Amino acid sequence: MIVLRAWIVLGALTAVALTADFTFELPPVPVSLNLAGQTVALTISGNISAAAARSGEGERSFQLNLRGDLADLQNHMTPLLQAELNQSNRCGERIAIEQAALAPAAPTGRLTVRLHFEKWVCFKAFGKQNAKRLLGGNGTVQVILTPRVENGKSVRLEAEIGSIDADGPLREVLRSGSAGATVRTRCAKHC
Repeated sequence: MIVLRAWIVLGALTAVALTADFTFELPPVPVSLNLAGQTVALTISGNISAAAARSGEGERSFQLNLRGDLADLQNHMTPLLQAELNQSNRCGERIAIEQAALAPAAPTGRLTVRLHFEKWVCFKAFGKQNAKRLLGGNGTVQVILTPRVENGKSVRLEAEIGSIDADGPLREVLRSGSAGATVRTRCAKHC
């Protein structure tokens, strides 16, 4: 008898839900991710809402809103990017991430990265391998991160280099050289 009553109540609630406006709150759920060997804690919450179907319409649409608390990701942003972007090539590029900060800028996110960059070239003279610094300096790069839904199943971040605060040749290397491409590619993959 109790099971029969439960089915009747469930059926009545379903019928009411299909004809009435409602919002169902999704309680906060803690999620831990392992990113570059570091545990990052996120909290996901949200709601599902629906409006009554208009007369004559057979289908009903629902709206899903998700919110993520990224405070712990922000706290780990510098070491995460250091693990992904730092390079120390004897001959070639040397990149050292000094500080990284992630900030919302709806509908995108803005990643600001302070870094030190050097370009080294190696040459052989008198039978000895030598390295010489061609250019170097400090810069600040802003990366605009735009979420994109792919195939309706996954979300990826599209990274675009925004403003670059650096002098002379370093600015061009960060904007169009392989260092800029490295920041863009790895941020899209790991940020």
